[in-house]
Amino acid sequence: MGKMREYLAKKRAKVGGRKKEPSEGGGVERSATEFVRDKVESGHRTDIEALVEEELKRRGEEYQFEARLGIWHVDFFLPQRNLVIECDGEYWHRSREALGSDLNKTLDLREKGYRVARLMFGKEVRYETVKGQLDELLEGKKASFKTVLTPRLRRFAIQWIKELQQREHVSVSFKGGLRVETRTYAPVAYIEKLQRLLDEDKGAVSLRESIRQKLKAVLGISVLAMLMFTLGNRISRS
Repeated sequence: MGKMREYLAKKRAKVGGRKKEPSEGGGVERSATEFVRDKVESGHRTDIEALVEEELKRRGEEYQFEARLGIWHVDFFLPQRNLVIECDGEYWHRSREALGSDLNKTLDLREKGYRVARLMFGKEVRYETVKGQLDELLEGKKASFKTVLTPRLRRFAIQWIKELQQREHVSVSFKGGLRVETRTYAPVAYIEKLQRLLDEDKGAVSLRESIRQKLKAVLGISVLAMLMFTLGNRISRS
């Protein structure tokens, strides 16, 4: 196991700017800030980013790679559309810490007036998948959306709101020799901002659900056709 980690670390070091494997203690050897800084300086693209960039070029879209918007670096910024595209690899955007950072980054960018679309990609990324997601985002029903979250980030945001609503902080002070306890809860304004973010993403959720339903219907018809074909063969043989 140790030799495999060493091999992967050396392999990625040759490419330059890639994230290292998590250490055995569970942490990441390089911080996200260092990773972004090195990536910007080296101009390195991940496999996902390279495919997204290729499709943006094919479409003739004006874009900036690793654009700086306020305190944030974003994967792609399309100025003519006022659109930020974040490419979330499944592996690096699954921890609670990463999801919390993604959520706050999205929230801050939305407050500054940018449209934000976070696209989730698995380990095996195909050009057809990237093209399909960008078709939907730039020309399809999502073209007018202000926020598009990944399903994983949406689930995290819903759970985070629930946790905040249940959390309380007790501060103790003394007035006139008497102990006074003050109970405060999560900032209501922050929870309301998170809820607005989820509301903006509802259209994307509805679209994803409609696509699932269509796929289920197509699969159902295919299964039924196969059953009818099998039954027909058996009847003809008998």
